[in-house]
Amino acid sequence: MAMPNTSEKSNALDREENITRGNLSAKRVVNYTYDAGTDTLLPVSGTSTPPKASDEYGIQAISDDGTYKYFFFENDSTNYFVMRKNLTTKVFSYTAGTGSYTTVYQSAILGPSGSPTWGTRGATFS
Repeated sequence: MAMPNTSEKSNALDREENITRGNLSAKRVVNYTYDAGTDTLLPVSGTSTPPKASDEYGIQAISDDGTYKYFFFENDSTNYFVMRKNLTTKVFSYTAGTGSYTTVYQSAILGPSGSPTWGTRGATFS
């Protein structure tokens, strides 16, 4: 089974491919325009919003080490992402990986194990 791609651009291309092949009965048609300035997909008036990483992932655990609050998410293919919130600045950053969230979750008072690379939402999910 192929792992789903969470890239918004890739999902839009997959929808376009299904339309081209005539697979309209299996998928709802949603029209998007690509905004190169913001590197995002925008829905055409009257359609739904583009999918987000959080549409595919469910929260599995939360931890707080005193500096950051961590939110651990996992999808059906057991890939994970971690969103952390700096408790002082209130700024969020993200990291993602393959395998269950349990590969990096340690406890309710520790951040993820290893040395994850943290980045913006766009950098992490592009």
